[in-house]
Amino acid sequence: MGKMFLPFILKSLPVRKLALINFDNDPDEVYRRLELQLIGTREDPRIIAYRRDGYVDVYDHIGSEGDDFRSYGKGLHERIRTHINGAVIEGSSRGGHIHFEFTDSAGRKIYADADENIRKREADLDMDILAPTGGKVGDPSGMPLFMLLQCELMDADNCRYDIRIGDRRMSPDKPPVSVRKNGRARTLARYSLDCRYYLFAPECFTGSEVEADEDRTYIKDGITYKWNADGRLAQITTDAAGISFSPAVGKESSEGKIKIDMESCGSISGKYESDGEKTVMTFGRWDSMPHDIFERILYMTPVFREWPAHYRCTVVNAAKWTNIHE
Repeated sequence: MGKMFLPFILKSLPVRKLALINFDNDPDEVYRRLELQLIGTREDPRIIAYRRDGYVDVYDHIGSEGDDFRSYGKGLHERIRTHINGAVIEGSSRGGHIHFEFTDSAGRKIYADADENIRKREADLDMDILAPTGGKVGDPSGMPLFMLLQCELMDADNCRYDIRIGDRRMSPDKPPVSVRKNGRARTLARYSLDCRYYLFAPECFTGSEVEADEDRTYIKDGITYKWNADGRLAQITTDAAGISFSPAVGKESSEGKIKIDMESCGSISGKYESDGEKTVMTFGRWDSMPHDIFERILYMTPVFREWPAHYRCTVVNAAKWTNIHE
């Protein structure tokens, strides 16, 4: 077909599994949450340690895989190269299991083990969440779309928790919802065995011409870009999400609607305005798809209710994002 103008891209980041343990209600002197990620096909472990000052420390011994960590908390405080030992995120017929061990930058041993012992029903694994990653950062490098498919909150009564930072034992927070889910009390310790993490319109990309096929389609890194007959970008699709522009967006002056459809993870609607030189995109809140009263109440809490309504992107050659409530 020939050259097509690609104004922005969707970037895939290789987080495959995730487990998060919150202890915000009784935090450590430095940390208030610990997040274990398993990266890529080898499932290399990484720890995102959420600090009390709002920033994050990243512990791993692998490359950044294109992630600048500006979407976590208020952004990156320190990157520490270290080995994460015994990293496990798994689910079975008796429940979930989370495990990791490492030494933090202050030389403290951090140990976490959460092991459920219940009979699980398939209906338990029904929370598909768009994580509000990036909700606090004022200078994001793109819009993070972090989908936690079949996310499970761990049991409050039938789970053994052993979480230690140095000599102190930590307890996972309970949800801000007293309603039971599937008849069981839960904690905010949670995991997903199937994550999809994308960054929409990352600022590292500058608009460029690409070679499209006869169907006006261009595929890169498993992401498909589709143009209309006028050479304007109409759709960006993956196996888990689709972004559509109506009307399609190009170099000419136009304005219209944006729809980010993440299937069972819900959707985000927005709008764009372009004068041919500059494109401005704004967005509404996440439209979730709760399965029960527990999720309905959970998604009404501010962290979910406001996400990502304060994100705004201005594209002039490259994208520049702001989170305007900061």
